Amino acid sequence: MSLDSVRKTITKRSQETWTRMFEDPSYKGRNFLHLEHLDGDALKPTYINGGVWLSPVGGNLSVAMRLFRCILNHAPIGSYYEQFNIPEPLACDCGFHHQDRDHVLLSCNKHKRKPNWRPHYLKDVIDFLEENPSAFSFR
Repeated sequence: MSLDSVRKTITKRSQETWTRMFEDPSYKGRNFLHLEHLDGDALKPTYINGGVWLSPVGGNLSVAMRLFRCILNHAPIGSYYEQFNIPEPLACDCGFHHQDRDHVLLSCNKHKRKPNWRPHYLKDVIDFLEENPSAFSFR
């Protein structure tokens, strides 16, 4: 076996292990936003070509950071402030009493979205973030 062959084998096994672990809800955590490919298969982690979540945003760092905040539910929004006891308003700027990820994505009237839009696909979430630069961004 060559060194290159060993590296490829280790990389392949690592990727398989990571994908298998990612299917376990306790590994992902309960706050992870579940997204799908257009064919309905769940997105699975990879490091190839910038990974499954990073490569579709191209070089747009702002969208990438807001996308990760949204996917991980680790964003400057009321539910995050409440979870970590951060003394910031829990209400949304639109007047809704409790700002959380679902409110921002699905119903906040401060953001534009298509009628009956749902965040099933990564591309749709990226389009939403590009159209709404304040979503999941710091004030």
